[in-house]
Amino acid sequence: MTDRTVADLRRQIEHTRHQLGATVEELAAKADVRGRTGARAADLMDRAGAMTVQLRSTARHPRPIVIAGATGVAVGVALVVAWVLGKRRSGC
Repeated sequence: MTDRTVADLRRQIEHTRHQLGATVEELAAKADVRGRTGARAADLMDRAGAMTVQLRSTARHPRPIVIAGATGVAVGVALVVAWVLGKRRSGC
């Protein structure tokens, strides 16, 4: 083997190791169901908070349909959060 061939093989090995490491990280993230569920719940809470801010800013011109819709979303978010917390307490 020439020096160039050995250097090419080492480069390929390093590249393969890097790809394998990235793949393992992706698989570990997908396997972390509890973490993904928590992240999803946090996202829903953020969205509900944003809707609350938006509703408060438009409170000068109340629209019953919009308020009822926002209440439904808030109740839905509360149910999802309660379900997630119940799952955590039960150890699932």
